[in-house]
Amino acid sequence: MRNGGRGASPGFTPAFSYSYLDSENSRKPPIRIVSVVMGMFKKKERTENAIQAMKQILIKTVIIISAFGCYSCMKTDKKKEVFFGENQYQNFLNDSLSESLKMYSDSTFVLTRKFKTNDYEKIENLKGRFYIKSDSIYFGKNLLSDIKSQRGIIKDNYLEIIDDEACYKIKVVKTGLPNRITYDSYKFKDFALFSLNKTRDSLKIKDATPYDLNDQELSNLDSLLRSCMTKDPQLKNRRSDNYYKQCIATKSLNNEVIVWISCICHESGFTGNEIQRQVINGVKDGGTCYFQLKINLTKRSCFDLLIHGDA
Repeated sequence: MRNGGRGASPGFTPAFSYSYLDSENSRKPPIRIVSVVMGMFKKKERTENAIQAMKQILIKTVIIISAFGCYSCMKTDKKKEVFFGENQYQNFLNDSLSESLKMYSDSTFVLTRKFKTNDYEKIENLKGRFYIKSDSIYFGKNLLSDIKSQRGIIKDNYLEIIDDEACYKIKVVKTGLPNRITYDSYKFKDFALFSLNKTRDSLKIKDATPYDLNDQELSNLDSLLRSCMTKDPQLKNRRSDNYYKQCIATKSLNNEVIVWISCICHESGFTGNEIQRQVINGVKDGGTCYFQLKINLTKRSCFDLLIHGDA
């Protein structure tokens, strides 16, 4: 019998039953929206924290790598070679001398000398420190063991020792230090120029200061030397081209350029390397193969000619 009221009768049965899933879900309380949002926020916060942590690790790693790289550079720079010079000589007996000088950016140097004959060989190593002041290099030890030789300058592709007793050069192979070029050494290959030292050279030149010759002055010097030789009866038949010329250029108190020249003939047995290395002293004879004079470039005159005697 149909009930006309709106409410279902106590014996009403639904047309279809709830499923098991529906009945299970119906037992759980609904999840609040605020809880969902908070959970998402916390998850996002944990992700951002992880990213920040990774960034910090990467930054620290980069700093460590950079610091290690800089330390390696510092270690490398500590022994960077700033100068390398070398001389090699051999005489007609096959006796040889080779020497090399290395200077480093930590102000240390090593000088190695090797002596060799047919039945003898010796190697010497000299180590020490140096410092640079103005255009001069000062070594903590004598480069030449038997004489004072601690001050030098790099000029015209040589390290020249110009101490009170020494007169010696080492050929520049490579350098990161200033190398002052004053003349064309290839064009004037028979000329060897040495710097004045007032103490060492007092017997050759007095009351003067060091002076650097340029190409034009060397050309004038060579021309005057030829002229002076033709005026001397012993030298007039000799050619200046057949001589090495070792020169010390100076400026006098009167502001005149005066050059001391030692001429050594090619047939003397000395090589070009030996001529460039040091002033040849101690030869007592040899005749016209050896002579010295002075030339005043300012006045274009020659004086103090000295020709060696015959053996």
